[in-house]
Amino acid sequence: MKRFVLLLVTVLIVTLGSLSAEERGAFGGFGYSGAVVLWHSDMSGLNSALQSAGYQPLSQFDYAYGGGGGAIINNFYIGGWGYGDVIKLQSDNSTNSNYVKKTYGGGGFDFGYLLLGNDRLIVIPTAGFQWGGNIVEIYNATPTSTTFSGLLANPGNMTTVESNDYSLSLSLQTGIMFGQVGIYTRIGYLFTPVETWEISGYSGNLTGAPSTGIHSVFVSAGVVFGGREKSMHYRMDERKE
Repeated sequence: MKRFVLLLVTVLIVTLGSLSAEERGAFGGFGYSGAVVLWHSDMSGLNSALQSAGYQPLSQFDYAYGGGGGAIINNFYIGGWGYGDVIKLQSDNSTNSNYVKKTYGGGGFDFGYLLLGNDRLIVIPTAGFQWGGNIVEIYNATPTSTTFSGLLANPGNMTTVESNDYSLSLSLQTGIMFGQVGIYTRIGYLFTPVETWEISGYSGNLTGAPSTGIHSVFVSAGVVFGGREKSMHYRMDERKE
């Protein structure tokens, strides 16, 4: 549900931004989809907790899928994006039947400036705000019961732990255009000073939660649609000169 809301917000930002650009005679806008995101973050704290309990460490790399876009208004850019994991990272416990699966999703807003824009290339450095979260599901492969009524009385074979993080982002977005369609790339950095953990369905606090690191980097690539156009006023000034 959280990922759906984030992606819905992204779509609304792109739609409203594009409409605003058209009304004000702005330079244009674009949207991208099918973007694959490669993420690297410091999970040494989480892996230490896993290994001390007999689990295998998780990879420092995560893979996500998402989309987004925005509007370019007088060379200023405003947009948003959202993403979620492609696969769940899994950690097995070598001493029993327990295992852990981790997924991640997030989204955010970007503000930037059109550094370079022509018919073939768009370059936009951006800064923004992003929020996201980890979902860590701890399973026992042996159910507490094989009857439905027994599971209702004592489900006991899965616990879901969630973290919410809030980050500041810096990124460089580029589009190599072939008409109104092109190749989108993005490289970025996140600084995450705030992270909170909770047990899903439980109102109390989770204590002793590991940190997943305050620094992370990512790269993304996908298909972009749209482009940049000069306003009519700008064209008229060019002809006069």
